[in-house]
Amino acid sequence: MRRGAAQLRSDRHTLLLRLDDAARPAFAAARAELQAEAAAWFAREGVAESARQLAWSAELRYRGQNYELSVPVPDRAVDADTCGRLLVDFHPAHEQAYGFASPHEPVELVNLKVKARGMLDKPALARLPDRPPGTPSGRRDTIFDKGAAHPTPVYRRAALARGQVIAGPAIVEQLDATVVVFPGDRCRVDDWGNLLIELS
Repeated sequence: MRRGAAQLRSDRHTLLLRLDDAARPAFAAARAELQAEAAAWFAREGVAESARQLAWSAELRYRGQNYELSVPVPDRAVDADTCGRLLVDFHPAHEQAYGFASPHEPVELVNLKVKARGMLDKPALARLPDRPPGTPSGRRDTIFDKGAAHPTPVYRRAALARGQVIAGPAIVEQLDATVVVFPGDRCRVDDWGNLLIELS
């Protein structure tokens, strides 16, 4: 099966810690908590192990700032180098985003965030069942151009059969839409119920 659209969940854990080696235990605990929440969500949604993806980021700022900058965090356990690597990445990212960096200023870890993404298999599209071609449910006088009115058959879309061809003029109605087939055009119903109109 081809992979289709993804289910997505985003969670965060607020820390408000100075980003240094002393922050590592709280950082690791927050990561473990978010990882457990993501695993529980994957399990509830029935996402296979091979279809699970986690994207981590840390929202950092210089002490005293009232805005944060998101920096990617590797998807692995917090170790002795994690905080140092985030600091190394934060300063140039801050300079690129805001035009300056202050490598000697303390950096705060405000939030740890994770986005959990579950890749879903594309469902097979249901084909129309075998049934006789649909017949008009009525007729309506219809003016297509500036000419005279044409007596026009009206079909219910739900009654059409796959492979059925309707020569215009015709009207195909359903609850939320009306399809008009002009004189000389042809409408063909494909295997999945789509209406394909060939213009004259």
